[in-house]
Amino acid sequence: MPRVRPNGWWAVVAWIVSRSLMACLFINLGSYLRSDVVYYFTSVQGASPMHLAGVLSEYPVPIVWLIQLLAAISGPSADVFVFVFAATMGGLDAACCRWLWRHSPRACSLWIAFTFLIGPLIWFRIDLVPAALVLAALTMTTRRPAWSGAAVALGAATKLWPALLIVPLAGTRRSARRRAGGFLLVGALIGTAVVVSQGLARSASPLTWQATRGLQIESVWATLPMVQRLVSPDDSWSVAVSSFHAYEISGPGVAGWLQVSSAATAALLALTALLGWLIALDGMGLPGHRRALPADPDRDAQRHEAMLWALLAIIVGVIVANKAFSPQYMMWLAGPLAMLWAEGTRACSRRPARRVTIMALAAAGLTQLVFPLNYTALVGDHPGGFVTTVLVARNLVMVGLALHCTRHALRAAWRVGLRSDPTPDSGRELV
Repeated sequence: MPRVRPNGWWAVVAWIVSRSLMACLFINLGSYLRSDVVYYFTSVQGASPMHLAGVLSEYPVPIVWLIQLLAAISGPSADVFVFVFAATMGGLDAACCRWLWRHSPRACSLWIAFTFLIGPLIWFRIDLVPAALVLAALTMTTRRPAWSGAAVALGAATKLWPALLIVPLAGTRRSARRRAGGFLLVGALIGTAVVVSQGLARSASPLTWQATRGLQIESVWATLPMVQRLVSPDDSWSVAVSSFHAYEISGPGVAGWLQVSSAATAALLALTALLGWLIALDGMGLPGHRRALPADPDRDAQRHEAMLWALLAIIVGVIVANKAFSPQYMMWLAGPLAMLWAEGTRACSRRPARRVTIMALAAAGLTQLVFPLNYTALVGDHPGGFVTTVLVARNLVMVGLALHCTRHALRAAWRVGLRSDPTPDSGRELV
C-alpha cells in the first residue's frame, strides 16, 4: 500500500508549543540573550555599507550588510532592532520547518526538537542564516544541483566555514559539476563585490580575527583548564572577557591547548580532502575502486548517503576543532541532522543515524543548560561545580559525536567507489 503522508497540523502545533516555551524562557533571560543583537545594532550605527573597516570585523561583509538592512528597517531604537532581528530569525526558523515538512515530516520533527533544545538563542544570533542556507543546499543536491552549490556559496559568504562543504559535493559527474559551478559563480560574484567595495584587509578580517583570538571557555580544548580552574586552590587559571567579545581562559597549559586546536584544524582539512577524494572522485587510484558508470542508481544512492555523512562530519569537526565554541554553533548541525534522520533508511544506516541523532540532541540540551541557564556560575570568580560538570559532559558528547560521524562518513565514502559493495564485516575492516 502507498505510504500515507501524515497531517501537517501536528507539526504546526509542535512548533507553536515549543516556540511558546522558548519565548517564556527568553522573557526570564532576555538580557543575556539579546546582548549580541544589541552589539550588532550599536556596531553598525553610522557606518556606510561601502566603508566597513573596523565594523564587526569578525563577521564577513555580506552578513554586516544584512545587519545594516535590518537596522535601517528598525530605525534608531535598539529595542525595535532586537524585535525585528528576532522576528526575522523566527520567520526563518518557521520557513525551514515548512521547507523540511515538504521534504520529509521526519526531518521537520527533528528540526523542531533539536532547535527547541538549543533554546531561544536561535532567534538572537546570526548563525541561523548559514544553518538555513546549508539546509537549502542539502535539499537541492540532486533536484537543483546548481542552486545547491549557490546556497553553499551564500553560506560561506555569511560564516566562511560552509565553504568546506563544497569539497564532497563537487566532482566530475554532471550534477556535481553543476554544484561546483553554482558555488564558483555565486562565490566569485560575492567575493568580487566585497573586495571591490571594502578592500582585501576588511575582506580577510574574519580570518585574521579568528587566528589571533584566545581559548574560549566553552571550547572542547578548554575542558581540562576549566576543570583545573574549578578544583585549583589558587588563582592560576582566570576567566575574563577579552577584546574578542568572548569569555576566554588563561593560565598554565592554555598555550599548549591552542596549539592542539590548530593541529585539530589541520586534521579537519585533511579529512575534508580525503572525503572529497572518496566521494567526488570515487577514490580514484585506490585499490578496488573505479569510477562509477554514468547511469548507476545504486552508486548514486550510496554517494548521496556518503555526502550527508561527510557534511555532518565536517561541520561537527569545525565545531570541535575550533578554539571557540559559542553555543549558537550548535545551530549549524540542525539541517544535516534533520536530513540524515529523514534519509538514513538503509538497514546499515538506521542504527548509526539514530545513535548520532541522540548524541546531538543530548549535546544541544546540555549546551542550553550551560548557556544561558547557568552561564553566570560558569564565568564568575567562584565557578560552579554543576555547570562545569555539564560543560565537561557536553564537550565529551561532542567529541564522541565527532568520532562517530567521522567513522561513518569514511565508511560510507569508502563504499562509493568500490567495484562491488562490501559485506558489513569487510566494510569494518576497510575503515
